[in-house]
Amino acid sequence: LALLIFGLLISIYSIIGILILSHEHIHYSILLILGSILMVCSAILKVKSDLELLDTELHSVRNLHSTSVKKDAVNHISNWRIRDLEYRVKRLEEKLYK
Repeated sequence: LALLIFGLLISIYSIIGILILSHEHIHYSILLILGSILMVCSAILKVKSDLELLDTELHSVRNLHSTSVKKDAVNHISNWRIRDLEYRVKRLEEKLYK
């Protein structure tokens, strides 16, 4: 963001420089404008890559959360079934020994 603002300020400064300076110094202002355009483009690309990275991290966190929620649900169901089966075995043993 700082590069973007800095590039825009240099662009404005260069445009003012073109208007104020004589025609002999225009090439300096043009070089400043090209440099500032390059800085603005690089800042935009940097922000875009950062957003893509954050998006990728967000998807991985969502997938991880979804997976952990599923595991918790499976564990809960498995634990419930195990307890249910243990209870049934216990009841059958009681009936058997009576």
